[in-house]
Amino acid sequence: MITSLFVKVDGVIKSRISPEVVWVTIFVDGSASSPMPVLPSLEGQLLDGRYHLKRKLGEGAYGVVYEAETLFLGEVVKRVAVKFLSPSCDEAKARVLEEVQAMARLSHPHLLGFRTAGEVDLPAYKGDLFLVAEFADFSLEEKLRGALLSVGETLELVRHLALALEYLAQHRSVHRDLKPANILRAGNCWKIADFGLARTLENSATHISGVGGTPLFMAPESWRGLVTSAVDVWALGAIVQLALCGKPPFGRRTRQDQFIADVIHKKPFIASELPSPFDRIVRGCLEKSPESRPSARQILAWLEPASSLAQTPDLSAEPASCDSLGNEFRVAPDGSGDFPTLRAAIAGAPEGATIWLLPGIYREAIALEKSLHLKAVPDYAGRATLEWGESNVVKILGGAGSLEGIAIRGTAGERDQRFFAIAASGGTWTLTRCEISSDSLAALHFGGSANLKLHDCCLQSLRSDAVLVNGGGSCEFVGSTLRNSGRNGLQLKAAAQILMLEECVVEGNRANGILVVDGEVTLQKCVIADNGRAGMELGDAARVQLRRCRISGNGAQGVMAARGARGEISGCDLSGNRFGAYDIVRGSALERSGNKEF
Repeated sequence: MITSLFVKVDGVIKSRISPEVVWVTIFVDGSASSPMPVLPSLEGQLLDGRYHLKRKLGEGAYGVVYEAETLFLGEVVKRVAVKFLSPSCDEAKARVLEEVQAMARLSHPHLLGFRTAGEVDLPAYKGDLFLVAEFADFSLEEKLRGALLSVGETLELVRHLALALEYLAQHRSVHRDLKPANILRAGNCWKIADFGLARTLENSATHISGVGGTPLFMAPESWRGLVTSAVDVWALGAIVQLALCGKPPFGRRTRQDQFIADVIHKKPFIASELPSPFDRIVRGCLEKSPESRPSARQILAWLEPASSLAQTPDLSAEPASCDSLGNEFRVAPDGSGDFPTLRAAIAGAPEGATIWLLPGIYREAIALEKSLHLKAVPDYAGRATLEWGESNVVKILGGAGSLEGIAIRGTAGERDQRFFAIAASGGTWTLTRCEISSDSLAALHFGGSANLKLHDCCLQSLRSDAVLVNGGGSCEFVGSTLRNSGRNGLQLKAAAQILMLEECVVEGNRANGILVVDGEVTLQKCVIADNGRAGMELGDAARVQLRRCRISGNGAQGVMAARGARGEISGCDLSGNRFGAYDIVRGSALERSGNKEF
């Protein structure tokens, strides 16, 4: 069934809904207007010399999907899904290419994994295209046909989807067709699939010339051709309500043109029986204004209190995204893992082992001085959190290893101003997607011979610097955030050296964004904004390289520099600071070129 949403007046196509809505003809079920031709079954065929096609999983307007097995030396290696596409025109071919490009550039545990693509070499489909992706067990749509989700199941679903949407937003990508049929279960993970309508944002919002998506899950602005990350957040809200209550935000039985008018102009239906925190999440996601909707990161924060009450997951289940190497151990807050405590696991595990932390709060402090990998299990609602207030929470003394997906919280508070969340004095460690906070001293302190790399981490100290570098050491921050701290976002002193901050955000700190007393730092494509004093304050022994950064909205100057400061500021935007771009003492060797100052 097709519903036309336009009329032609004097040869010009106009909307029946609103003058702001662009032209569209759409199926009620959200599919496209050109059905696939009927083609013979491919079961039992060998594609591309390595994919043995087993059975048809489904078909739609744009293609047919088969389960397949990959073969190596005649042996089955892995199950995959193969999607065959028959683009009938240049526009359809462009859509296929966009899907391939979108899948190839994105990689995340909660996005369906892309394997390869190519041209079909089988007679019935000669010249068509195929995509090979990770195999999934079933879709959320299929799951909901049997029963609605429980609160625990919904916590898990929302966490997985929010993690994926946060990743997409970080990579300036929007899915645009998030719906139960495109949310697949693979092992212990929910994953987002089908990137045929995905878009990369040029700016914070992008206008497109057509409308795409599935009406039940499309945001009001989608009908106007406006694309932002908020359209996926709207869809998430609609999915959560449907999964818990079976009720969409707008009625299914409304005539199609009236349905879209309702989405644009009327308030959505919010089910009164939604339990906490889903009532807050659904209301936030279904705000009419895209700017009023929460970010994926905010949704994850809203889940935290409920997650801590969730039932501890079955320890017999294998963690997803984890290939067993025979050198892996698990710990749980209640002591039911392979070791009674995390500290015991660190002491007892051999060099090079991986320790998986199940969600919950670990009230203990740890010391790291041998090569280990500590990873939070990503497959359940909740977060693995280390919390301690009697000493430093984590001491990194030596060895080489990694921390991934873990929250580390120092809770010494005002009563004892001596402790850090992490204190590093040696070793080579990588921290990925960690949240590090302290209500005593700095969230992260490092010096000595420590060599750290932090990727996609968030650091905050309520009473001190988010990061304090003192007396040597080197560090690299990529895509990390240092915000809302009681003093500086980052302070370097006593001959400290930082290698690089790249694509980081330093914002909302009470004093300076960055204070360099004595040390060397390079910043590239960073944002230093809305700090109480200067964006950067440079002492006599400071050595800096600033390239293509934005330093704006700070309470004093963008950059304050003492006489001995030296280095280079190039291609930066220093406009919009309260007392101007610079306060540089005459005689400092700070070269400036290509900067925007007003």
